[in-house]
Amino acid sequence: PEAPFSGLPLETRVQAARTFFAATGMPRKTARLVVLAGHGGEAANNPYASALDCGACGGHAGGWNAQAMAAVLNDRDVRGELARQGEAIPADTLFLAAEHNTTTDEVTLFGLDRVPAFFAGDVERLAADLEAA
Repeated sequence: PEAPFSGLPLETRVQAARTFFAATGMPRKTARLVVLAGHGGEAANNPYASALDCGACGGHAGGWNAQAMAAVLNDRDVRGELARQGEAIPADTLFLAAEHNTTTDEVTLFGLDRVPAFFAGDVERLAADLEAA
């Protein structure tokens, strides 16, 4: 199958990964399962709905950004290039995208159909914990 964001040059994807780690301060050697969560909100039948939208993001939900970054960080080619440059992400780390609906406090996990079997138990526990929370 075609790599995520294969239309972007590898160096652009690698630079996006480096920028992510630099901006967040997250070490490359991290947990087995890392959730990248954007946020959003919703309002129904509310004449003041726009007042509930986030001013920082202009009312645009961040799930798409989380999905894009998770795809870059899970990309074999990106990981290979980072490893060649001494900045390896552990092979047993999965980046999973999510979106936190700040109105309902629900969290939607994305890409569950692409989670390798190796991570199935971790993701099931995460989903159960998020539901309980």
